[in-house]
Amino acid sequence: MSLKNRFRIVVGVAMLGLLVLAGFWLTMERSRILSGKREKVKNLVETAHSILAECYQMQQQRGVSQAEAQKQAIVLLKNLRYEGDNYFWINDFHPTMVMHPKKPQLDGTDLTGFKDPTGKALFVEMAATVRSNGAGFAAYEWPRPGMTKPVPKISYVQGFAPWGWIVGTGVYVDDVDAIWRRSALEAAAIMAVLLLLMAATSISAYTRMFGPLERMVACMKDVAEGEGDLTKRLVVPPDKEVAELAGWFNTFMEKVQTALAAVAGSDQTLAAAGQQIAITSRQQKHSAEQQQDQVCQVATAMNRDGRNGAANLRKLEQRGSRVAKGGGHCPSRRRSGGRNAFSYAHHRRLRGTDGRKSAGTRKTVG
Repeated sequence: MSLKNRFRIVVGVAMLGLLVLAGFWLTMERSRILSGKREKVKNLVETAHSILAECYQMQQQRGVSQAEAQKQAIVLLKNLRYEGDNYFWINDFHPTMVMHPKKPQLDGTDLTGFKDPTGKALFVEMAATVRSNGAGFAAYEWPRPGMTKPVPKISYVQGFAPWGWIVGTGVYVDDVDAIWRRSALEAAAIMAVLLLLMAATSISAYTRMFGPLERMVACMKDVAEGEGDLTKRLVVPPDKEVAELAGWFNTFMEKVQTALAAVAGSDQTLAAAGQQIAITSRQQKHSAEQQQDQVCQVATAMNRDGRNGAANLRKLEQRGSRVAKGGGHCPSRRRSGGRNAFSYAHHRRLRGTDGRKSAGTRKTVG
């Protein structure tokens, strides 16, 4: 796998992880909002429960009747509001409505058959929860004050054993979805900004890292194929690691260029030396041819001289023979001629030897 694909995978995994993290955060945000509402209604009911306890304590310590203490508690809780128009109600374990500030027509009503639009007998379930645990949450649908359409609601109920009452309050959770949607839109906007920043950073890093590498590969490929321009240099980027790599690559190319220039200069010197050797060879060949011509001329002259000497010796021999045939004593010229004849005969023998040597020389030269 190439480095480019690995880089793309890393960036893709990072972006996917960011999206998963955003989805997890949105899920947790919804749970956090619901948990906040549940915790809030629990604290509110505990406050209302403390009011009932104070009224009961007043009954026990001040001699107030139970009916009077209960009446005072009902008045206090009936007028108690929080977050605008949210309220508390009281019912017993039967269940029968003791006090409902928004729907007083329900006061004294048997709630056993009271159900929400989904068919849940909510007050029966609340009574069962309090009997089992003393307190707890209940989820159901109930219309907002002044409206008729039921919406999701979460209530917390807690029993007050001395009077057999159950006090409770609830919060509408249809706004949780609205709050969650606003949070989701905010998270989506933040995620979009982060993804754009990540994409821009990744593209910039990709260009800074792989741009010089691709140019380096192209230059090395040109050099390897024998068609490279050794004068090309890489632009040194500001990134330290890539800048160092590009710098060393440029240094390498400069050294290669210098080495090839030196080799080219040596080739020119060798070419010039080769031309000089060729010229010298041609001159020596011409001198050898001239020497050969001179040797041939000398050999020809020596042959001609040898033939002329032989003819002169034959003439001298003929003259000596005629003198010998004449006999007797002769003047000093004859004696001299005899000696000359002897000298010519001796010279003939010597010239004969030279003639044979000349003949051998001619054969050798020929």
